[in-house]
Amino acid sequence: MKKRCLILVGFLIAATPAFASESVFRCGSNIVQKGDSMGTVQTKCGEPMIKNAITTGGGTTVRQEVWYYNCGDGNFNYMLTFWGMTLEDIKRTDERGSGVADWNKAR
Repeated sequence: MKKRCLILVGFLIAATPAFASESVFRCGSNIVQKGDSMGTVQTKCGEPMIKNAITTGGGTTVRQEVWYYNCGDGNFNYMLTFWGMTLEDIKRTDERGSGVADWNKAR
């Protein structure tokens, strides 16, 4: 009985979705990770469906960009945040994609 409970608990922990930041993002057969440049991400994953840019001031000017990738029919979309030109954060959104994934569109 103990063994079954442990297996069940292990399964539930593994099946719980991770809403925290992730360290990698898979776009098709490519993987990008925190620390990659904008150029690397765009080369591997293509043009995102949306790009939002914010420039922050206060002594030093830093540009923040958030890219939203449509991951295709039924798959969760992802939000990638860049500070300067470097990928700093990867998060899965609550929204599901539709149609063709951004990296499968003609470039």
